[in-house]
Amino acid sequence: MKCVFGVTGCDASARYATGRRAVEALARELNVTLQFNATIGARVGRITLSSGELLLVIPEGELAQNGNVWAAMANQYALQPTDTLVVYDEVDMPFGLVDLSRRPVTTAQPGVVSIAQQANTPAAYLRIGTQSTIQGCLPDDIFSSVPFSASGVAELEADIIPRAIDAIHEFVTHSV
Repeated sequence: MKCVFGVTGCDASARYATGRRAVEALARELNVTLQFNATIGARVGRITLSSGELLLVIPEGELAQNGNVWAAMANQYALQPTDTLVVYDEVDMPFGLVDLSRRPVTTAQPGVVSIAQQANTPAAYLRIGTQSTIQGCLPDDIFSSVPFSASGVAELEADIIPRAIDAIHEFVTHSV
């Protein structure tokens, strides 16, 4: 079984919820219903694909709790860190850039840091750039809470999230 974990916090409209948006879009594409699992504190969906079982996970609650959700999920579903793709926003990457890699975490994104502390390094990370021209005016932790503009949401939904889903498919089928 593989897991795609969409890092998010309480505000679904914030930049830090970009991972959540990507996993929700993938769930719609695959016609998977995400249901709340109180044991792990996340919305979870499961599907069997030709490449094997896939678990989609979107935590509920604060960013810093994403690691606890990952640990509970890994325990309940007997997942290893190498089975996980962590999808998240990266404020230090140009808006719209999508990067799938196995590089160790170097981000300060609280959700990802909390997962890395629990998991020791998941198999792969999908970073989605959310940088903006206004970013330099705000500290990163505040900037990541700022919602996208209407044009940013339109570009995210029309182009960036579909490219992120393509990268997720690459992970699921080839374990990049």
